[in-house]
Amino acid sequence: MGSSTGSTAGTSTGGTGGGGWNDFYFDDYLGLWVQTESTDTSFTQHLYADEAKTEPAGLFQTNFPSGWNVFPYQFSSSFAITRGNFTGARGMYVTTVTSDVKGSSSYENVWPGYGSDKGTSSWNGSSSAWSSEANDTTGAWWKGGGQYFDDGHGSSSYEDSLGFKASFVYNADGSGSARMEGPVTGLPATITWTASGHTRIVYADGTVEEWDAGGFFGGGGEGGTTGAGTDGGNTGGGSTGGTGNVTTGGAPNKVK
Repeated sequence: MGSSTGSTAGTSTGGTGGGGWNDFYFDDYLGLWVQTESTDTSFTQHLYADEAKTEPAGLFQTNFPSGWNVFPYQFSSSFAITRGNFTGARGMYVTTVTSDVKGSSSYENVWPGYGSDKGTSSWNGSSSAWSSEANDTTGAWWKGGGQYFDDGHGSSSYEDSLGFKASFVYNADGSGSARMEGPVTGLPATITWTASGHTRIVYADGTVEEWDAGGFFGGGGEGGTTGAGTDGGNTGGGSTGGTGNVTTGGAPNKVK
């Protein structure tokens, strides 16, 4: 088996057979040496503080099923870093699929000096739901969640440490309503929109704003989660989605 010396003084070896491969290199982003190993159902990155691999510094581990059409199956990824540029960071992501139309996901990450985040999602033949939250080291935080159904109706909400809150209700015909709260002039405010696109906002002082052409919200979007992963030694935190697309249209016409 041949080997070659890389620019970082690491070595790279050839394939191990059975779809696997190994590699050893220094990762500037992590500040650590990385030994990779892969098989048909896993990808592993062993972290080391030294090139001689005598000082273990953490692990990235991803496991995936041997087949994607035999239920149930699970895909998972986790990491823990004990040395280098992200000492103390850890996280996990797991998705379990129990049928063609049903499954769930969850993730959680901790980044010392930055913050943490976590979330969940689930889906079945008629609906999907999600929730997520994040915190940073200053004490700031946000959280949100929602549920959506195949016929188009659903709801979602958002709240953060600045005092802002928002809740949305989406109807199957494209109409809906929302309430916004927060420490700014004009709030709380209520918003309604019809299936034909007429939108009406009532602000805290009673001022009303109305317009047509497209509505205020184009409708809810399905939420989802992604979690900690690996990419050549780089890490990815979780993220979530789920609010509707904003599609304002027409010139507002304020009335009292």
